[in-house]
Parts: sequence; structure tokens; C-alpha cells
Amino acid sequence: DVVDFNKDDMTPTNTGQAICVLDIKAFAEPLQFKRQVDAVIRQLHGSALLPAFDRIRLAGEDRHRRIEERRAHGIPIPPELRSALDKLATELSIGSLFA
Repeated sequence: DVVDFNKDDMTPTNTGQAICVLDIKAFAEPLQFKRQVDAVIRQLHGSALLPAFDRIRLAGEDRHRRIEERRAHGIPIPPELRSALDKLATELSIGSLFA
């Protein structure tokens, strides 16, 4: 059974991860492979959008932008978490973390 570990943190989930690394050169010429992958990405980006979506996003595309944004402006912290952290800081007599 699949266990939602966000709702149930007591039941073992029996999940795991696997990482597989392949040397592209063993299967294709790297530049040609990159061209083929770029073509697939262009094709995916050219797909019809679902209602209420403004673009098609692929895994990792926004990572660089988010990293730069967070370096410049910090990591966004929701107001509820800010309040909880400030309360904890007060309880520990260390002052506000967001002053």
C-alpha cells in the first residue's frame, strides 16, 4: 500500500530511491543527443496548454531563476511560519529572527 507520509508518520512507507547514471557516449554522440533532447523540449513547450495554465514547465527549468531570486531577496517564509519562529525565538530569549 502507498502511505501518505504527510498524513501518517507512523506507518512504514516501504519506499526508496534509485539513482542511475548513464554515459551518453555509450549510446549516442553527445552533441546529436543534445540536439534530439532540445527538439523534444521544443515539442513539449509547443503543446496545447490546459485551461488555467500559462505555460508548460519541465523539471528543473525554473531552478536557476529561483536560486538567483532567493540569493537576491532571501527565501520566502510564509507569515504563519514567521510568527511561529518569532514566538519560539521569544521563548528562547534570542530576539526576533526577522527584525
